[in-house]
Parts: sequence; structure tokens; C-alpha cells
Amino acid sequence: NLQVIVKLTNIQLTPSKPKYNEGNWHIEGPINESIVATGLYYYDVENITTPKLDFRVAVDRFEYQIASEMYWKDVYGINRESLSNQYIGSLELPNGRCVVYPNRYQHKEQSFELADLTQPGHCKILTFFVVNPSCRIVSTAHVAPQQPQWYNSSLD
Repeated sequence: NLQVIVKLTNIQLTPSKPKYNEGNWHIEGPINESIVATGLYYYDVENITTPKLDFRVAVDRFEYQIASEMYWKDVYGINRESLSNQYIGSLELPNGRCVVYPNRYQHKEQSFELADLTQPGHCKILTFFVVNPSCRIVSTAHVAPQQPQWYNSSLD
């Protein structure tokens, strides 16, 4: 019994608001949701520069000799002062692209903007958050409506 949390995102850009700002590094969901993977489907991308997603992964702290510090920086992009995260790379997400990645990867959206500044544009994304199969979470099938108007109408 696979559990999935679904989210729809609709980003609208206009000539008066032509840019979507870069996001912050994060992983998905609070710990109680037990999200193990994320699937993104960019199903409708129109009149914007190609969206991109950056990825990095947390690495364990490690001890190394001072003499080898330059090699760690060159090979892994990590030095003694840096946070223990290793940049993995970025992925372009044009119209129709689907990508799935483990939730242990931190990610952030790069900024994008209108391709033609005189016309509106949009980016529509269907997201699936895959829940750890060994950790059942409460399903919406078992939660009462939270909107006051729905709750009040059920009492009538």
C-alpha cells in the first residue's frame, strides 16, 4: 500500500511580475510525513526560461590532514569552514520533463523569468511525495473536513 502526498503548483508570471525568485535549499516535508522520494512532472511550461533544480547532499563530518585540504576543496568542493554539503549538480526541467529523486537530496529552484517580456507565462508542476512504505501516515480518508463551511454543512 503505497502512500503518496500530491501537490499542484501553478506559477504565473506577467509583464509586471516577470521573474520567479530562486528558492532556498530544503528537503521535503516534516519528519512525521516520512517522505522518502519526490516526483516532479512539469506538465505545462509556457513562455518562461527553462526552470532548473539544483541538488546537494549532506555529508558526514570528516577529519583530514592540512596538506590534503586543497584536494578536498578541488575534488569535493568542501573545505574546513564550509557546511558539510556536497553540490551534486543541476537539472533542466522543460515542458514534459518528469524527475524522481530521493528526499535525502537537498534541492532548490533556480530563478526563471519570462522569455517574451510582453506576454504572460506560467509553469505548472504536479508533485508526488512518496511516503516511506514502512511508516503509515494518517490518510485524508480518515480526517474530517477542516474547512468551516464543510464542517457546518455536515452538521445540518
